[in-house]
Parts: sequence; C-alpha cells; structure tokens
Amino acid sequence: MAGDGSEASVRVLLLDAARFAPAAAIRLGVPPLERSTAWTPDAWREPDIARRFVVPTRHGVEVLTLPPHPRMSGRDALFENPDNEFLASGAQTLLDAAHSSDTALLVADLGFALDDGHRYLIEQADLVLGVVRPTTESLADAYRLAAMVRGLHMGRKLALVANQADDDREAGQIARDAGLELLATIPRHPAFDLAAESGVPAWRTRPELRAALVPLARIVWPFLPETNGHHPESVGLLRGLLAGGRR
Repeated sequence: MAGDGSEASVRVLLLDAARFAPAAAIRLGVPPLERSTAWTPDAWREPDIARRFVVPTRHGVEVLTLPPHPRMSGRDALFENPDNEFLASGAQTLLDAAHSSDTALLVADLGFALDDGHRYLIEQADLVLGVVRPTTESLADAYRLAAMVRGLHMGRKLALVANQADDDREAGQIARDAGLELLATIPRHPAFDLAAESGVPAWRTRPELRAALVPLARIVWPFLPETNGHHPESVGLLRGLLAGGRR
C-alpha cells in the first residue's frame, strides 16, 4: 500500500517449470492457442525472446511455461537434442527477462523432475516452498526435498505448505520430522477442483476461502519493497498472488 493509502500495483510472473506436467496456464484460464505458442525451447535462449512467451491472464498474474520434456512426446532419451535441456544458463536467462520486465515477484513451480536449471532457480530463490499433503507418503517427499535442497546448501530457506489439509496436525508432524517449518495450511475444498477445470481461482467463486489463502500470500510480502512493510489484506498484490498460489 502506498503512502497515500492507495493500493500498490505489483507485477507477478508465474514460471511453470514442471516440464512433465505443465498446468499453471490451463488452471489460470489461458486459451489453448496462447499456451501452445509458449511451448518452445526458444524461451530460454535470450531475455528478449523469453519475454515474448510471457502470457497475461485475467487474474492479475502473468505466466511463462517451459516447453514439455521431450519424453512427453515419446522421443527416446538417447536422441534428445541438447537444446531441449533446461540448464543453469537458461534459468538465468529467464531471471534476466523477469528483471528487465520489472517483475516484482517470480514464482516458479518446479515440478518433480529437476534439471540443472531447476536447481539453479532453487539456489537463486529467496524462499523454497515444498507443497505436501497430510499423508504418510508425503513424509518421504518431504525428506527427499529437504535432502536435495540441503545438498545444495540452501536448507535455511526451505519450508513446507500443507495442501488439502483439514488442519495442521499431520502436516505439522511431517514438518517436524523433516526438520522444517510449516508456513501455511490450505484446506480441502471441492471449489479447488472446480477451479482447476474452469480456469478461475477458487477464491473468486468462493470468497470464504480467501481467509485460508491469505497466510500463503503473506509469506512473500517481506520480499516485496512495494508494500513498504504494510500487510493489509486490501493491498493490490493479493489478487495476483492468490491467482497462482494453489496448484
């Protein structure tokens, strides 16, 4: 919020780097044609090229989708083109593109298969959030994520978010067992499943979910100088953060 009490405008870019299951643009209602034109390795060649593949959405957040992994098209790994590899240099190109576009917040969905470029994004991130469900299987995922991030000597900026959790008891235990902090708990609600199909964020159709999602948005406020330390729920960046805040 600006000093005169007006809302601050914050540019948010969601980088969908889940190359085996890119779905952010779909869930934000981006038309199929616009999604398909973004699926090209050129996106990580030069910052000027990368900016051309940034797609706006009607929810106050922009999306850049990495091209699907070659194996998604049935190509044998032995014949993969090195140009399709997501390297650290490609990740830096995307960061340069975001910086030159005055992006205030870059949110990257890394997916489950990590290339050198994904690891580079983790190294450069201010905060790494592992999204887990309150199940026994999620404990193994939390341990795996913690070991990988700590192996990069970045464990200090890793925390967990519980997804589809009725409360924070089980997820809290998973976090404690993995030696991590649980920062937010997203409840189970059918509106989230409908949102994934309709391309409209759940908090728009079910305003009562807003209160549950605000803690997730508050996590990033300390990294945004535009807020000047103010954390009112009316701040303008909330719209964009909640649009891409739950996958």
